[in-house]
Amino acid sequence: MVGPLLVLILLPWLFVAFVKPVVLYVDRVPFAPRGCPGMGFVFVFIQKDYKGQEHLLKHELRHLRQQAVVSPWLFLVLYFGAILWGHWFQGKSLSEAYQTCWFERDAERAAGKA
Repeated sequence: MVGPLLVLILLPWLFVAFVKPVVLYVDRVPFAPRGCPGMGFVFVFIQKDYKGQEHLLKHELRHLRQQAVVSPWLFLVLYFGAILWGHWFQGKSLSEAYQTCWFERDAERAAGKA
């Protein structure tokens, strides 16, 4: 039982840490709210309408870099934990908590905005 679980945990991390990023242009970003232009989780998903927008690509690639450092699964816990912390304990709206969480600010800096 430990073997398959270990593969499930380690394989995505090894992928983002050591494999060239895979960018997929899709009609709709999976597992994201409607209208979300992109998402980086193990792969980079970008809506076809946003193809060629360098800022968005750099932003999402930074999220992959963050996952390579802490692992994709721990990234999810820390990322959503930071948003919920800002919402519950700092009194921010969910939108504001999302925009001001460390992971998003870091991705924006990496993409050339801050």
